[in-house]
Amino acid sequence: MFRLALSALGLFALAAPEPTWARDFLAFQSTTPILYRYAACALAQGERTAEGQLAHSSELRNTLEEEAGQVLLRFHTGDRRQAQLNLKRGFMEIDRDAMQARDQRKLVPPPIVAYLKCMGESIMHTVDYQQGVAVDYSGIEDRCASEHVLSVTSVSSEKELERIQILYRRFARLGRYIDNSSRLGAGISSTGDRSNGRMPARRLSRSMVTTPSFVVMDGSFLNLTQLPADKAVPDD
Repeated sequence: MFRLALSALGLFALAAPEPTWARDFLAFQSTTPILYRYAACALAQGERTAEGQLAHSSELRNTLEEEAGQVLLRFHTGDRRQAQLNLKRGFMEIDRDAMQARDQRKLVPPPIVAYLKCMGESIMHTVDYQQGVAVDYSGIEDRCASEHVLSVTSVSSEKELERIQILYRRFARLGRYIDNSSRLGAGISSTGDRSNGRMPARRLSRSMVTTPSFVVMDGSFLNLTQLPADKAVPDD
């Protein structure tokens, strides 16, 4: 039942509210795996408080920021300032979301946390990524989704199920993004994705769509305005 609900809702994008410009940022294809890895730690619920979780994630963030320097050198042979600025902004928005998600009772469900970790780590371990050749989700997205999202059989509430569906659509990526900047001056080009709330059916061709080298993350990393909140637990 969960699988059917997730698949059906995945065909349609929810109507998004007007984004708050100050909290938007660009997730470049080259740095998206870095953001996913950090978000999987910062948005988890291993610590009792958001502050504690961010402190727990600080070492990983430092490591990823160091790795990002090499990633930007490999993928962005020209001006890297925009990618650098937006990566920094992405880290800041993830931290902000980590705090506000708890305050607003809009916790990121564990299947999404695991999916982000799987996607980020898997991409960063590929030879193509390490050499700055491509960001290739072929096979990786299917595996991560099957293991961590589509295999879920029970949830704690309807609201949690809705958050899984919305966030899966937001973070799912398909296709192979090729570094062609040295030849065409166009950064990373795509052979197909289903990103930013415009996800088609799972089995459409991965070679028919061309997208820019980044995805606009409207309303911060999570866009909490789109997520339903759990009911408040009454005080004893």
